[in-house]
Amino acid sequence: MANSINSNPTALSAVRIIAAHNRSLSDIQNRITTGLVIAGPKDDGANYTIAQNIRGDIVSNQAIQGALFRAQSVIDVALAAATGISDQLIEVKERMVAMQTYPVGSQAYENLKLDVEMLLKSIDSVVRNAEFQGTNLLQGTEGTSSGEAIVATPPPADFVFLVDRTSSMGPYIANVRESITRLSESLVDSGVDAQFGLMMYSETGLTKISLGGSDFTSDPADLEAGLDSITFSGGIETSLDAMVAAAGDYSYRIGATKNVVNVTDDVLQTNIGTTVNDVVNTFQAAGVTGHMIGLGTGADHTIADQTGGSTFNVADPSYDPIMDAIVTDAVGEEEAGDQLSIIINANGSDRLNVGHRPMTLQALDLGNLNLDDPLESLGHINRAIRLVVERAAHLGTDSRKIDRQVMLFNSQNIAMHSGLSNLVDADLAVEQARLQAAQVQQNLALQSLAIANNAPSFLLQLFQPTNGRS
Repeated sequence: MANSINSNPTALSAVRIIAAHNRSLSDIQNRITTGLVIAGPKDDGANYTIAQNIRGDIVSNQAIQGALFRAQSVIDVALAAATGISDQLIEVKERMVAMQTYPVGSQAYENLKLDVEMLLKSIDSVVRNAEFQGTNLLQGTEGTSSGEAIVATPPPADFVFLVDRTSSMGPYIANVRESITRLSESLVDSGVDAQFGLMMYSETGLTKISLGGSDFTSDPADLEAGLDSITFSGGIETSLDAMVAAAGDYSYRIGATKNVVNVTDDVLQTNIGTTVNDVVNTFQAAGVTGHMIGLGTGADHTIADQTGGSTFNVADPSYDPIMDAIVTDAVGEEEAGDQLSIIINANGSDRLNVGHRPMTLQALDLGNLNLDDPLESLGHINRAIRLVVERAAHLGTDSRKIDRQVMLFNSQNIAMHSGLSNLVDADLAVEQARLQAAQVQQNLALQSLAIANNAPSFLLQLFQPTNGRS
């Protein structure tokens, strides 16, 4: 190697080594500061991706655990109330047995009767207060001592279906026929007192279709036959005219809900100057609810919104949700209590369901006890006690299911935290040893650089006077 004052390879090498030691020392200090050997994608892209996925799973599990803890609290509140209701019914039974030992109408009998009435009234109060964060598993009326649902009898329902018969309806008519027929069969099978009318329309006019010889029928087969008889021609959808006619030309029953369902694949039109406001005013005056299956235009929404109906898209591949919504609007739904549905995996595909266990007086078949016949009433009380105990047992089973799920998530979280730690956490004892070694290496590199920097100065000695010569 040449002795040169223009370059110092040894010093340059020492600088490079010092820079490497500085980077190593910085990495070690970061690992000690963060406690992580993989703190970001720069450290190890593949393992960082795995670590982030594990962290996502841990967060998801924690959220699910929170929902499970809430569900557990809801059930605990319901169980406490159920226990109280059971105790109250036992007190009622005790007093009703005592009532049989006294003459009806005697002072002692009336005192016991008053006590029973107060105890029974308090049951509904207990149920109302069995709520946690807006959820009450004991409310509702589903289920009686016989296991059958107690629901209010739905009102009679009259439906008139208006079907656009223009040629463009061809792609949709099969779906229309099938869905309307299925709706009528579902209503009749559910015991709803329903009757159905059918009208088709185009620019050639409005045509009432005879169903079993009359405007209305309660037989789904007649309605299906009427739908099959519709023929298609023409090109102007006179929906507005048909709706006004449907409100005034049919004899709806007193006390029945009145429902007009219009089906078209085009905007609402008229041959005689009928406006959207005319339809709304006619429907409101007649008490008709308008349901619009069409393009979802502003006119569709105006008629549906102002008459209490709904708007749907005629191009939907399935009309089942449409028909379900129309039935709900027309006859309502049975009263039911709250239920819990808790997801137990991150993508929501698995759920743990907890059904409501109604314990109101109506649900226990105690709403109309004849306390002047204590023997008969005692039979109802005994059945109610058995029902409360049975439903409380179901709640206990649900509670145990949630307990087991919480324990499973605890085990999973421990395993995932351990796996994450093994993947990304730094061994601080090792890092401390590395730190000391890196500091020594850094000091040695600095000393080496100092020696290398002094090397050119030795070249001056070649030019120093020797043996007294200048």
